[in-house]
Amino acid sequence: MHCGVPDNAGTGGEFCVTGLGFEVEDPDMWSQVADAASYTPIDRYILFEFQLSEARCHGYGDVPLPSTRSWSVDQ
Repeated sequence: MHCGVPDNAGTGGEFCVTGLGFEVEDPDMWSQVADAASYTPIDRYILFEFQLSEARCHGYGDVPLPSTRSWSVDQ
């Protein structure tokens, strides 16, 4: 996933995460997530678990963001 920027100058900076998504088919987990939601999910919704492997951000000076950094999960 990668955030969008509002213009060609990259105003606001960028943030990117990578990883793997897996469908969660456990009905008990689905119920726990539904109970924690701020709305009532409908039965046809599909629940995914995202296993993060890397996160990166870069600010361009117009907003306070961390300096360019990269975080990775050792595999």
